[in-house]
Amino acid sequence: MTTVQQDFPVPPAQLWKAIPAAIEAVKGKNPLYQQKNGVVTFTIGTSVLTWGMVVEATVQPAAGGARLTMEIDLRVGLIDYGARKRLGRRFITAARDATQR
Repeated sequence: MTTVQQDFPVPPAQLWKAIPAAIEAVKGKNPLYQQKNGVVTFTIGTSVLTWGMVVEATVQPAAGGARLTMEIDLRVGLIDYGARKRLGRRFITAARDATQR
């Protein structure tokens, strides 16, 4: 499992509204939103490097704004050649862009 975390200088509600755009940007599928807990779980399909991933993203209040924490796990296998970290960075970039719209 890989954990990626980033703080944003926006309220948690604004970051939560950006999550669907970030999921779309990384081609996530089957999102399951638990807004009460600030958690969304979705999947990423197979690629050249992996047999797919399961992602859990959590939005929490933090000092000066909100914190996005992602836990990314492979569906099958152990080695991903950095695909989980790259996915996390792309998701964070997409969320940041969506909060600035």
